[in-house]
Amino acid sequence: DIELIDAARISDGLELNLYRPADAPENSVQLKLYSAGDPLPLSDVIPMLENMGLKVIGEEPFEVDYLYGETHGEIWVHDFAMESRSGAAIDLKAVRAPFHECFARVFEGRVADDGFNKLVLGAGLAWREILVLRAYCKFLLQSRIPFSQSYMEETLAKNPKLAGMIVALFFARFDPAVAGTTAGKRRVNKLRKQVAEGLDAVVNLDEDRIIRRFANAVESTLRTNFFMTDDDGDPKPYA
Repeated sequence: DIELIDAARISDGLELNLYRPADAPENSVQLKLYSAGDPLPLSDVIPMLENMGLKVIGEEPFEVDYLYGETHGEIWVHDFAMESRSGAAIDLKAVRAPFHECFARVFEGRVADDGFNKLVLGAGLAWREILVLRAYCKFLLQSRIPFSQSYMEETLAKNPKLAGMIVALFFARFDPAVAGTTAGKRRVNKLRKQVAEGLDAVVNLDEDRIIRRFANAVESTLRTNFFMTDDDGDPKPYA
């Protein structure tokens, strides 16, 4: 706590710690948010957490006063107790880092606050990987797919393995590090087979249609600017 409180003081921003208390159920986690200045509005934070597939059970706020040299200030610590909305176990070790990054970007307004973010916990996807699915969703809406964005979000959240396979297929086809190589082509063929097998297990017809449209959109894509970087090697914000 002291390290993160001091980090929030230095950055004058938000610090996070997703953790699970000892002996807590595997479908439960807690999130501490460390914020300089005023307490965080719960009406802003709780919807973000819900869009990431969590149900907030309770929240405890703590005000920490600090004196650094001659500077006096306050850090607010909000401790949220949560569980997965689906009841599924949460692999804390696997999802902690991508959860931190995605939530921070949503909080800062740099990533959309929508139901696609459930795939961080459900499929272990990072925010950039989720961005692929969000972009294809917008394309499908423009092509007049007869389903709402919220329904497509729920469909992918209910089928996280297939959502992850579709993202992996996109990367195998277009990531400059592997695209076109022998290993990349093998990866593409393997993923195509896995997606087809996964679709055979989808019993809901509408969900089957939605997932097929996502996979077909990836297969129909000819080129992308997703992997373009700036001079520092960071992804360009419009990719």
